[in-house]
Amino acid sequence: MASEVVVIGSSGHASVVIELLEQLKYTIVGCIDSFAPKGKKILDYTVLGNETLLNDVSILGTNQVVIAIGNNFHRNEFYQKINKINPELIYPTIISPFAKVSSSSKIGQGTIIMEQVVIHANSIIGDFNILNTNSLIEHDCLIENFSSVSPGAVLCGNVKLSNLSFVGASSTIIQKVQISNNTIIGAGAIVTKDCDPFSLYLGVPAKKITGNYSNTKYI
Repeated sequence: MASEVVVIGSSGHASVVIELLEQLKYTIVGCIDSFAPKGKKILDYTVLGNETLLNDVSILGTNQVVIAIGNNFHRNEFYQKINKINPELIYPTIISPFAKVSSSSKIGQGTIIMEQVVIHANSIIGDFNILNTNSLIEHDCLIENFSSVSPGAVLCGNVKLSNLSFVGASSTIIQKVQISNNTIIGAGAIVTKDCDPFSLYLGVPAKKITGNYSNTKYI
């Protein structure tokens, strides 16, 4: 179903999201970015200005917004900001036509699911998550909000990924493991035990490298 949307962001991640929206036949009005100059081009679209434009969506012609910000924390911060500016905004769930999502799974608002992602039975994917290309979410998993699963990563059955956490490329979380909030799992790691909050885990098997990790920059 064709529909008009505004894209938040103008980075590399935003360009990937834009191409996904084009596949889904959305009409992209333009982009909003607090840091990019007005008039900047991203693919075939223009940065219209900053988030203050969302105060009056009649100017934009739509109240549908896709937050295309890859960093979990910045995505969360921007959502909190624009939700105060205009609590009537709508955040569609974006699912690639080349993803496979079980009919018994549930996907929250603002979540973006890329090509070749597989989500199996009874999994719950919360709000404003990013599931990147070729990631696999097995049965009965729970991904809370504002988290990211990188390309090629695997969450085995009954895994819980808490808020604002990041799973690196080609990593594996074995069944029934719980990843606490604000945690980073490094690329290629194999996680066999529950993980503490605000921590960084690397290696095979994954070990905690540091606690009290700020998690503002991803490795």
